Amino acid sequence: MGKDLGTYYVQVELKDGRGFIERWNTGGEYWYSRNKTSPLNAQYISPRYTDENDLIDKIIYMFTEGNYACDCNLNHFLDDAAQLPRREVKCGDEILIKKLTIIRPDESKQVIYED
Repeated sequence: MGKDLGTYYVQVELKDGRGFIERWNTGGEYWYSRNKTSPLNAQYISPRYTDENDLIDKIIYMFTEGNYACDCNLNHFLDDAAQLPRREVKCGDEILIKKLTIIRPDESKQVIYED
């Protein structure tokens, strides 16, 4: 079982000079299947991360190999940051991550990935 580490932010810098900051909540959450149940019957999911190192490993994975590494998702993050409508973008791996920096709840920063 994990623990709530507070709200972290991830500063994502891309090799092409663009970037964004994404909020990363570490606490528990409620989940429900939109097809099968009402939000009032949502199940509580406890926090996922055991400590900051576990959180950092998951962030690096998501942005370098996981779902967030795909061009379509990175473009959605960029569109959201610029407050633009999301564009339909093909999946791919052309957009490359240059650097990931976490911003802790106490506002201290740490570079966790650099290519």
